[in-house]
Amino acid sequence: MIEIQRTDFLVDEAPNIKPFGHTYTINPKYGKGLYWTFDVSDNCVIHIHKIKFKEESLYQSDELIDKYTFAFYISGSGNEFFPYQNLTPHTLRTYKPKERYKVIYHPQIELICFSIGLSPFFIEKYVKLHHKKLALHLDSFLNIKNHFFIPKLNKILYEMYYYKDSSSPDVFCTAKIYEILSEISSYINKNKKTIVAHQQINKEDLLALQQISQYIDEHYNFDISLDMLAKIACMSVSKMKILFKRFYDMTTVEYMQRKRMSVAEHLLISTPLTIAEISNIVGYTNPSRFTEIFKRYYGCLPSTYRSTQN
Repeated sequence: MIEIQRTDFLVDEAPNIKPFGHTYTINPKYGKGLYWTFDVSDNCVIHIHKIKFKEESLYQSDELIDKYTFAFYISGSGNEFFPYQNLTPHTLRTYKPKERYKVIYHPQIELICFSIGLSPFFIEKYVKLHHKKLALHLDSFLNIKNHFFIPKLNKILYEMYYYKDSSSPDVFCTAKIYEILSEISSYINKNKKTIVAHQQINKEDLLALQQISQYIDEHYNFDISLDMLAKIACMSVSKMKILFKRFYDMTTVEYMQRKRMSVAEHLLISTPLTIAEISNIVGYTNPSRFTEIFKRYYGCLPSTYRSTQN
């Protein structure tokens, strides 16, 4: 595994892939690809990452840029942390300014990500002018660390990704960003119950939930009891189960299964290990049980998945 360094990630400016913005090549020690960026205004920037990594690549930062980031993953394979989850194509992921970030990219599938960075000033101005009620729940929406699949939003993001008209790209992009924020507002209005539930978790309990997820990330191939997780969180089992489900939108069992299946997916496409060996590595003594759960998440048998990826 190689760790990506910000200081040498980009090498040279390259022929531009659009009539506006700037395109740069990726350092060949990391893989083959490009990075495109366009400053829509002082408070808004958009990026495209299109990279085929040479090997497992780790990127981590104690804090992201000072903008709200909306990242639309078009393709790619990997695992994000804080909390742990797979990169999922055709989904939106949100990040708050100064947020801690860690991801491992897998080399088998090209990463294509279209992202938008908006300054806090831009967001505050939009909320004040257009959706004052949005301010009540936007922060909680951004705290929901899921990969969102919102069809109307995806359509707008694809329109921005493919846009190549050289006439007034800043006007076009600004208009589309307002559309995106409007769709997010609609999504929040339709899902207030879930979002409000996140607001009702205090900071101490949030920290405890993160400790639980980190423990599972590091011990996913062991048998982990609910009693053990409750002790780590300093909660009763019932409270821990309710808050974990509320925050992560899944049970601790499903969280661990997702982690195990993600590791298994990586082993299937990058090693010659047998299904039984992979099953044992990720924590299943019974290969049949492993196969059953893998099929539930990926829609096919592990052997079939391996053959299609190779």
